[in-house]
Amino acid sequence: IKKPGAGSGPLSMFQSEKSRKLKVMKLDMEAMILSNNDRVQPLPETTQAGKLRGMQRWITTNAINAAAAPYDSNILGSAHFYDLAKTCVDDGGKPETVIANSAQRIRINDFVGSPKRDIDSLGRKIMHMVDVIESIAGPQSIVFARQLGQTVLLMLEMKYWEQRYLRAPQSYMKGLAGSRTDGWVETEHTLICWAEKANGKLTNLAA
Repeated sequence: IKKPGAGSGPLSMFQSEKSRKLKVMKLDMEAMILSNNDRVQPLPETTQAGKLRGMQRWITTNAINAAAAPYDSNILGSAHFYDLAKTCVDDGGKPETVIANSAQRIRINDFVGSPKRDIDSLGRKIMHMVDVIESIAGPQSIVFARQLGQTVLLMLEMKYWEQRYLRAPQSYMKGLAGSRTDGWVETEHTLICWAEKANGKLTNLAA
């Protein structure tokens, strides 16, 4: 059967599903990396799975509670942002990447002053988002990450983070089960932070 988007042939749907499941698995991996989960040691001779420590849990030194003193509000503002950048720099870091979900991405625009720039002379396309902020840490790229919680902002020096694999993402075919072809995708990976003091996080931000 020739199916739209899947092609034709006996394994066309299998290959299409495999591709979709690999994408889903990578989204799960991204969510784990950005999470506040702590490390769980896999127990030998049991079914207990291991769990990696997420970025939020790794960062302990430069963690600012946006709802605490001296801030008047936990709505993300320039004071929160630049205080976190200064704290990271004072501890030896130079974080060049800021990761935020939609709420904090918009808040950054609010306190910077949302730019409005026509791409062409007719104004048919307008740039309305801040992509880079120059702070005490230098130029910092603002990156949108849907998998990060709305009440958190991460400020990262990416050279101190590393994703490592025991088994890279891959797919397997179990074989035929009657007229059905079974298979699965899996991976085994972890997250390494070489210098957590070079990074920072804002927590308890208003969503």
